[in-house]
Amino acid sequence: MIELLDKQPINIYQLQNIKDLRPNILREHGKTIIDLMHYLPDPALWPARLPRPVRFKNNDLLDQVNLFASQLSQDIQVPVEVLLRKKWLSALINTVAFNENQANLP
Repeated sequence: MIELLDKQPINIYQLQNIKDLRPNILREHGKTIIDLMHYLPDPALWPARLPRPVRFKNNDLLDQVNLFASQLSQDIQVPVEVLLRKKWLSALINTVAFNENQANLP
């Protein structure tokens, strides 16, 4: 859908060139999509994009956190998945790796 905002089509023909939209969606909702595109605010007023998830491949920090979590889960007899969820792990890695504010942790 990012392509839809980048190209900002003004008619159905331009809307057909967007790869993510299926033909049945174009038939049913194409006119509505074009009408909504006319009322878009300026790009300066758009909300900030969400940050991309951190790739955890070959990351020493991730290995250390996983090792600590597995040791702790064995000590208190709670599965690792319950102890440390992926969303929490991502927030923790972002905080440590990118020196973010600890107040934003879940």
